[in-house]
Amino acid sequence: MKSLGIVLIIIGSIWAIIAFNLDTSISTGFDLYGLPSRVNNLGLMAERQNHLIFSGLTIITGILLFGFGTIAGNSSEDNINKISCPFCAEKINLEAKLCRFCQKDLPIKEDAAVEDLKENTSSVTNEPAIFKSCNKCRRLNSGSSTNCILCNNPLAL
Repeated sequence: MKSLGIVLIIIGSIWAIIAFNLDTSISTGFDLYGLPSRVNNLGLMAERQNHLIFSGLTIITGILLFGFGTIAGNSSEDNINKISCPFCAEKINLEAKLCRFCQKDLPIKEDAAVEDLKENTSSVTNEPAIFKSCNKCRRLNSGSSTNCILCNNPLAL
């Protein structure tokens, strides 16, 4: 929608330039002094006016399409980094540590890979697994990691 708006703006602008350059006068021959004489033609003036109106409408339509395409693009990008709060179900940022709607602390995010790592580590060594929590995104990382797998933030030693 955004690219269609840009195309319409360009087409409307070119159309308006051409309409402004339309000749609205016609030749009537020569006057008493032998100079060429021209008079304005109402039909040609009305034709120029119609072209200017339609080019203006094309430009306005292009601006609206461009604007709504930009708004729609931003809202879909915002939803990518949003999750639902497990307590109140409102949309919040992925990196949030506290819900801005219900003011509750959010649990530390663990994905299936970290859970598998916990199970595999504890079953092989028969010792509890050691994990480091990232201060920025609160994700659990293996004890041997120096940087967070999600946000690449340095982990505390």
